[in-house]
Amino acid sequence: MPLSTCMIPAVVSTAACFLVLSSGLTIFYSRKIGSTLSFWISNSAWACRAGLRRPATPRTWPPRHSFATRPAPSDVWSLGVIIYELVTLKRPDFLEGKDPKDVFVDGWRLDLSGITDGFIKSILERIFLLEPERRPTARGLVRLLQMLDTPPDEQEAKDKALRNRCASLEAALNDANNKILSLEKELAAKSAGADIPKEQFGETSKTLEKVKEIWMKIGMGDAWNATDTADTTDTTDTVDAIDTTDETDNIEDTEEEHLEEDDSTDLMKAVDRNDVEAVKTLIPLQGGMQMKGCAHVDRWKICGGTALMRAAIHGHAELVELLLEKEGGIRDNSEWTALIWAARTGHIDCLELLLEREGGMRDNNGGTALMATVGNGYSNCARRLLRKEICMQDNNGTTALMAAAGRGYADCVKLLMNKESCMQDGNGWTALMWAAQNRHVDCVRLLVDKEAGMREKKGWTALMFAAQAGSVDCVKLLVREKNLRDNTGGDALDMAEIWGHREIIALLSE
Repeated sequence: MPLSTCMIPAVVSTAACFLVLSSGLTIFYSRKIGSTLSFWISNSAWACRAGLRRPATPRTWPPRHSFATRPAPSDVWSLGVIIYELVTLKRPDFLEGKDPKDVFVDGWRLDLSGITDGFIKSILERIFLLEPERRPTARGLVRLLQMLDTPPDEQEAKDKALRNRCASLEAALNDANNKILSLEKELAAKSAGADIPKEQFGETSKTLEKVKEIWMKIGMGDAWNATDTADTTDTTDTVDAIDTTDETDNIEDTEEEHLEEDDSTDLMKAVDRNDVEAVKTLIPLQGGMQMKGCAHVDRWKICGGTALMRAAIHGHAELVELLLEKEGGIRDNSEWTALIWAARTGHIDCLELLLEREGGMRDNNGGTALMATVGNGYSNCARRLLRKEICMQDNNGTTALMAAAGRGYADCVKLLMNKESCMQDGNGWTALMWAAQNRHVDCVRLLVDKEAGMREKKGWTALMFAAQAGSVDCVKLLVREKNLRDNTGGDALDMAEIWGHREIIALLSE
C-alpha cells in the first residue's frame, strides 16, 4: 500500500525525507501505483519541504539561491544533498568559506572523490549541475532508476535503438572519410598552389561530434546497467540495416599497404584508364579474373573485385557492355555484384546494362541493388530497379523504403511508399520509425498517414523514437501517438524527460 503524505511528520529529518522518497521508488518498481507516482512524489516533497529547509545552510544551497536574498527549495538539488549526506555521513560544503560568485563558475563540479559507489556517483553528477534545465526532473529521475529494474531483453532493445542511430552516423562518417582520402590524393597530384574547396570537409567535424554524443550516452547507459544486469545479453552485433553507404573496410591502411595488396590485372588497370582498345585486347586473356586482394577504385575500396565491377564504379558504360558477357553474375568478397556497385554509385547507364543479368541478386547481408541505391539517394536508379527488386527484405528484414527513410531521402521514399509502407523489419521497426529516429522531418511527413500507430516488438512507437532523438518537428507530426505506451508502460513524454528535451516535454504535456 503506498505511503500517505499524512504519515510524514510536520518536521522531518533529512534522512526521513530520503526514506520516504526511497519507499516511493520501491513501490514504483513493483508497479502498484502506476502513473500516480509522479504526483505522489510531488506531494511527498512538499511534505518534506520544512524539513529540507530547516537544516539547509548557504553551504548547501543551489547556485542560483546562493546569489539570492533568501533560500528556496530547488528541483532535485536538495535530494542530491540528502543522498550525499547519507552516503558520506556529512553535508557537502559547496562554498568552503568562499564567495558563491567565486565558486559557481563555468566548469564547476562537486568533488565526489569520497563516494566509491559508481552508480550513486553517476546520479549525483547529473544532479549537481549549475544549469537547472540540465538536471533531471523528479519524473525523469524515477524513469532512469526504473531502467535498473528492466529485464535484460527489454533494456537491450532500448540500447539497440541508440546503437542503430550511431551506426547511421558512423556510416556517414565513413563516407566522409572516403571523400577526404579522394581529395587528399587529388591534392597530392596537383601543384602546391592547388586549391581544394574547403567546404567539402565541412560535414566531417559535425558527424564526429554526433557520433561522440551518441557513444557518450550509450557508455553512460552501459555503466548503469552494469550495476544490476551484469549478465545482459551481448549486443555487439548491432544492426547495420541502414548502413547502406560503404560496407567495405574503410580506409585505415596506409598507401604502402594498399599498394602491396593490390593485385589488379592489366585488364582492370585498363578499365581504370577507360582505355577501350586495351580492354578489347585483354578480355580474351584476363576476362573473368578476380583480385585476391583489395584496391581503391575512385573513393571506394573493393576486395575480390573484377574489371566489370570497376567499370561500373567508374561509370564506364561502354566497358560494362564489353565485359558483361565474361563477368556478369560474379560477386566480390562481400558478394556485391557489378549491378550493386553501379546502383551504389548512381551510374544509371551501367545499371540498365546490368539489370537483366544481375537484377534480384543479393549481397552477403541479403541486401539488394535497390537498397544500395536508395540508401545513397539515387531515385532515378531506384525507378529502374523497382520491377526486379521491390518489397525485398535483407537478413535483418530491412526494406529499401527503410533504407531511404533512415538516410532522409524523401524522393526515394515517395517512389517506394505505396508498395513497401507498413512492412516491419526483424525488430518490428517501420520506415516511419527509422525516419523519426534519425530526425528526417520530410520523410516522417510522407509516411505518418500510412504508418502512424504501429509498434515495434517492445511496443515503441515512432513518436517515442522522435522524442528520444530530440526532434521537435518530428514530434509535432507524430503527436497523435502521444497516448500510446510501450510494453513497460512508458510513453513518449517519459522518453523526452529521460533525455532532457525540454521543448518536447512542454509539447507533450499539453
